[in-house]
Amino acid sequence: MEIEGRSEVKVRSTSLTDDVLVEILSRLSVKSLLRFMCVSKEWHALIKSSYFTTIHLERSDRKLSLVFKSKLTKDGYEFAMSLLRNESTPNLSLDLSFLDCTIWSFRISIRVVGSSNGLVCLSLFQYIVVWNPATKQFRFLPNKTAYHRLLGFEFIQDISDYKLVSILLHDDNIFRAKVFTRRSNCWREVKSHCCSPLGVVCVGFSSITLTGVLYSPLQIEHRVSHLNDKTSRDEVFHVIPLPESISRTSALFSWKNSLAFLGGHEQEPDCELWMMTEEPSATTRMPWVKQLILKPSSLSRYIFGSWKDECLLWRDTNDEDLHFYDPTSQKLTKLPQHDQTHGYRYDQAINYVESLVSVD
Repeated sequence: MEIEGRSEVKVRSTSLTDDVLVEILSRLSVKSLLRFMCVSKEWHALIKSSYFTTIHLERSDRKLSLVFKSKLTKDGYEFAMSLLRNESTPNLSLDLSFLDCTIWSFRISIRVVGSSNGLVCLSLFQYIVVWNPATKQFRFLPNKTAYHRLLGFEFIQDISDYKLVSILLHDDNIFRAKVFTRRSNCWREVKSHCCSPLGVVCVGFSSITLTGVLYSPLQIEHRVSHLNDKTSRDEVFHVIPLPESISRTSALFSWKNSLAFLGGHEQEPDCELWMMTEEPSATTRMPWVKQLILKPSSLSRYIFGSWKDECLLWRDTNDEDLHFYDPTSQKLTKLPQHDQTHGYRYDQAINYVESLVSVD
């Protein structure tokens, strides 16, 4: 069995061929695979190989979500993360052991930057951590030289490396970016920059990275009217106009493998779901298509993410109950919860897939 960039890995078995063994193991959970690494040196080498990691990732369930929660206590905020698998299984609380490795000052600010191919990136105030919830590996990245408001994260499978993009709007109204990669283990400033008109505020805390592009809404004269995007591979900025009828927007999220947002008119109670149907270009003036209208407006106020790329996650008015809304059937369904969720507020939801991808 030939492994990319490595010598041949031999898997000895008296009853199974190499191909059959890979076929079976690649369909197991990460938890089971970590146990099977102890069977033999050959199995350990196979499961650790980039060849097997790629095959396992391609066959993993991509309809999972991670839900980020917080609650205020007398000592400050506490945070939790849960894995959402399906409608009938209570979401599984995940071990955030990396939080014990930092000082407690970050408790005033923690945010999920993004999730890509099984790796999750979080911003803990002055810290940045890359974490694999399935293998429980985590890694703290070198500190940035300056506080950048906008962060985007993606694991690029073609080159087996992850990239983190950090963007800052300087006093001269120019967006500049710094990039971190696992291989370089350092931050570097990119040559590309983007001039910004006066009055622009970069709303970085609702940014999202999809297929190598970092998107974030831009607020111009108190109206969110444009998206700023930067391709993580080409490292080039673009500004994309939103539909002219939109004067208010919610957080960005993934919908049917495309960029989407909830928006509407200041004077109208209804909320609309818009989806980007094609990559913006010089010949494409309007890359957005309205997918649906949500009624009543109170429903949209508590939507904080998507699930399975086709349902909307909705928290109750008390912030503790979690529901999903299916726009096709227009049905709102309450999801089962663990007892540990009492007192927590649902803040963020991101798409997730279990994988063996290493943080190192």
